[in-house]
Amino acid sequence: MIGLGSAAVAFFIGALLALTSIGLPIDGNGDRVGGPFAWLSWPALVGGLAVVGFALAHSATFLALKADGPVRRRASGFAVRWAPLCLLPLLVWIAMVQFEHDAGPAGWTVALLAVVSGGVGWAQARAGREGLAFTGYAGTGLFGLAAIFLAMFPVLLPSTIDSAFDITVQSAAHSTYTLGVLTAITVVALPVILCYQAWSYWVFRHRVTPGMIPEPHVVLPAILRAEDAGRQV
Repeated sequence: MIGLGSAAVAFFIGALLALTSIGLPIDGNGDRVGGPFAWLSWPALVGGLAVVGFALAHSATFLALKADGPVRRRASGFAVRWAPLCLLPLLVWIAMVQFEHDAGPAGWTVALLAVVSGGVGWAQARAGREGLAFTGYAGTGLFGLAAIFLAMFPVLLPSTIDSAFDITVQSAAHSTYTLGVLTAITVVALPVILCYQAWSYWVFRHRVTPGMIPEPHVVLPAILRAEDAGRQV
């Protein structure tokens, strides 16, 4: 259930992100029109599959990087065998946005870097270099997002009804005071977040080997142990 729930969350996040890059039926008041399933389209499906596929490929390399023994071999085999198929929806989404928004040379260049980074990651996974494979797949995600933003800018949410109804950076921006406060908070909070994330990765930098995992055994819940102790008394 945890796996299915996580897959569903990733799918709908990808679908929503794809809709923000391809467009929704937005009218002149900035309201979405149409029925409850107006969002359901093939771009939304591509975006959902893109995020699920990227999560599978990237997490498999991370699992191979952090584990050893049978788990490492299984995760590495998955990353090598299925990563190209998992990353394909993401690359389709990137190309779709480039065509939709008539991206210039900068957008196409970054999109090409996303493809190259994915190819490098797959080659490193085949060579058994999990760290470089993880970095390569991460580059695909980062370059892919950059290519999408470059192609869309300054549009934040395109309207499929009329391009005059697009929500842009200028029309969606808050006041100068609000932006200033958010910038100050980000300048203070972001380094703290990066520091504790780096510290947590450093603490758990070693692989988990089979010897660290105890053999299966029966463990009595604490309440049963307490009842047993009470009966002995």
